[in-house]
Parts: sequence; structure tokens; C-alpha cells
Amino acid sequence: MRPSKLHFQEYGYMPHAGYGLIIKQDKLYAYHSILGNNNEPESREMGGNPLVEVPEPSEKMWDTFYQTLCDIKVKEWSKSYVNMHILDGGGWIFKIRFKDINRSIRGDNDEPQAIFLNGIRVLPKQVLHKAIEELSSGVLTKVMDQDLYGGYWEE
Repeated sequence: MRPSKLHFQEYGYMPHAGYGLIIKQDKLYAYHSILGNNNEPESREMGGNPLVEVPEPSEKMWDTFYQTLCDIKVKEWSKSYVNMHILDGGGWIFKIRFKDINRSIRGDNDEPQAIFLNGIRVLPKQVLHKAIEELSSGVLTKVMDQDLYGGYWEE
């Protein structure tokens, strides 16, 4: 079963640019772009499209992703993680509506505390990031590694 809503993004402080994975119009997309209204990806170039379609994950991939969310206890995460002592860091957003999980979580320079998973101490957000990458079949990393806007990252 696929979620009705999924949006994971990470972004830097300046300029307000980010990358992520999102379901839009019933398709899964990776993106690397500036963030516009409501933290939605938009192209720096007028009329451009920052979204790169991701191959539809199999039912097994969705089930594995759901199990990962349960393993890292996403339902118990706070709505917000903020570290006010860091002024120029980055942030992240995770919105999911999936089976019995309906969460909207954001972080600015902070994330959920480490947990033990299968006897190993892990950072839940890193586990989430890996699960998102696997769900994208590697497309997210490829999109992140590209300079899609002609030197934007060098400005």
C-alpha cells in the first residue's frame, strides 16, 4: 500500500534551497531546487520543472518503507525539532499519511534522539533518509549530485 501523502525534504539555510522526495499528482518525484511558497519545489528558471520522476516503488518497497517508519517510531516523533543555538544550519521536513501513520514533522538544526534498533544505536533521521533513498531507487542521490541550475550552488 502506498501512502496518500509523502514529502521529505532537506534544505540549507542560505540560499533557501533543498532536495527531497514528494508525491504530486499521484506520482513520486525527486527534486533539487529552490523552495517557493509553502516550501514547495520550484525552478529558478521561469517555466522550468525541478521535479524528476522516480520509478514507481514495488509493493514490497512500500511495505519495507512502512516497516522502517514503525521501527524508528515515527508516530512518537515530536512535531518540531529546533536547536536555537545554531543560526546558519539547515532544516528538514517530513510529511507522511500512510496506513495508520499521519505525521507532519520539521526540524531546524535538530532531529530525534538516537534509539536502539536491532541492538545498534542509530539516529532515526539517518535511517529515514536511507529509507527515502531506497524508495527512490537511487534517483534522489543522482538529483542531489547534479547542478541543475547552471552553477546555482556556486553563487
